[in-house]
Amino acid sequence: MFDLTLIDPNIIFLVFVFGLWTGVTAAYVTGSGVLEFIALGTVGLSILVMTQMSTSWLAVMAIVIGICGFLITPFIKREYAPYALIGLGLQAIGGFFLFGAGGVSPLILALTTITPFAYYYFALIPLMDKMRETPSASRDELLVGKRGRVMMPLDPIGTVNVESEMWTAISEDEYAEAGREVIVVAREGLKLIVEPLKLKNDSHEFASHINSEHDELNTDTETPNGFNHQPLEQ
Repeated sequence: MFDLTLIDPNIIFLVFVFGLWTGVTAAYVTGSGVLEFIALGTVGLSILVMTQMSTSWLAVMAIVIGICGFLITPFIKREYAPYALIGLGLQAIGGFFLFGAGGVSPLILALTTITPFAYYYFALIPLMDKMRETPSASRDELLVGKRGRVMMPLDPIGTVNVESEMWTAISEDEYAEAGREVIVVAREGLKLIVEPLKLKNDSHEFASHINSEHDELNTDTETPNGFNHQPLEQ
């Protein structure tokens, strides 16, 4: 069996930071869920390896908190975006002590500080500004009417998958079990208001109702002997 402790600490640190920054990117770029999958996979793998090594978990927390600042600060208020850069200092300090002082190369620490700085300022911030310029109403309209599938039961709050993206959802009318199709009727911030689809049931009930009325009409027009009344010819 491969000894995980033989992996270069620099590689582990790079994979860990890459996964966290992929998660940050996923917050700015809503899409198919691929970025979220990559982020969870790389972060989970690096943490698994770190459990087999002499790891400072306080340093791990410093790195996570530092990078999470880029997820929270800019979305609170655009003017706070520069303060998120404090997180790069926490990331560098955490990396330095991650596997003991000097465990991660100073060159790697420098690269993983400068590169995210440039990426944040010249890619993510312009992307966020572009998103803010897009009227929120139009983004809401794109979701309203979309169909999705329940991932966690709505009782009344749960999780749905709409357009390959996970959303917290509320079903105000009725309980919806996992796997059931729903339709988006509104959006409130980061939550969707949905209704369970009833197309098949409604069609069946409508057809049954029509058939019932038709049977009643035929019954009313029959004589006790079983013959239908016919209009008298003039």
